[in-house]
Amino acid sequence: MDWVAFKKHREQVIKDQGQWCGVLDQDGVPVYEMPAIISETTPQQRLELADAQVLVDISPVQGEPHPLLSILAESLWDDWRNQPGVALKETRFWCVENAAGRRVYKVAFIVLRGEGELPESMEINAQEVLGLVNGFVSVAYTGNWRDATGKNKFRSFDRDWAADEHGQGGDFKKPRLMRAIEMPDRADGFTRAGGATAMVRRVLKESIEACYQGVGMTDPATWGVVVADPLTPDPADDLHVKIHPGYGPLWDEVAPVARMAGVKVLARFWLPGDSRVGVPTFVDKPTLIVDVQKGVSV
Repeated sequence: MDWVAFKKHREQVIKDQGQWCGVLDQDGVPVYEMPAIISETTPQQRLELADAQVLVDISPVQGEPHPLLSILAESLWDDWRNQPGVALKETRFWCVENAAGRRVYKVAFIVLRGEGELPESMEINAQEVLGLVNGFVSVAYTGNWRDATGKNKFRSFDRDWAADEHGQGGDFKKPRLMRAIEMPDRADGFTRAGGATAMVRRVLKESIEACYQGVGMTDPATWGVVVADPLTPDPADDLHVKIHPGYGPLWDEVAPVARMAGVKVLARFWLPGDSRVGVPTFVDKPTLIVDVQKGVSV
């Protein structure tokens, strides 16, 4: 991928048309430049996982299905009239970039519309990319999460041994890869306490790193989501908070504290060629950078 050429192309499109829109694959690599947009709704709500919607023209090309169908709706368009909406099996992102910056959304599902034999428009429904944080769990004790080798390595299991202990044993339909992880059975000693901005950042950073390391991804350069270190010191008079990670969806556990304490959590989808201010040195591929800053209370 020639990221230098891609950056120049986006800049030219923005200069000529006002914005660049496209579809990115699971690795953040562009796979398609959007056709004409009929309408779009991209609400931006602070600390909310806002939904976005875009309607694009996919009129048939010389009687053939539009190319975008094979990228986002390959399993849908053959029977598109009888399917009101289908969730994507593969991860795809919808990217909108203009002079004000870049917004990236994770595509959730699509709806096809049209009067003829082939669909003529596609409604893309997506969610704020910050929602990727909820794919991680909040980790109270990182312990052996950071070591997936030796006795902690993944092993293949074809039987539910835990259920066996309760007389409900049985074979798995498909073998499962599992490993042992340590979890505390009490809150004492595992609660994060301190300034709100620092604690929100700490829980996000420790949990995301532990989850990656827990599945054997020990090289930070391979991570797709990274929490950035602060560029300036956190406020000395920051509200004092306590956070006890409960192994639930990470964003769901952190967001209420951030809202209450006036902490901003921003997600920016970094692409090679972007400014490296606030970007860890090991990042060299498309990566979601999470910034935690002191904001304004709500």
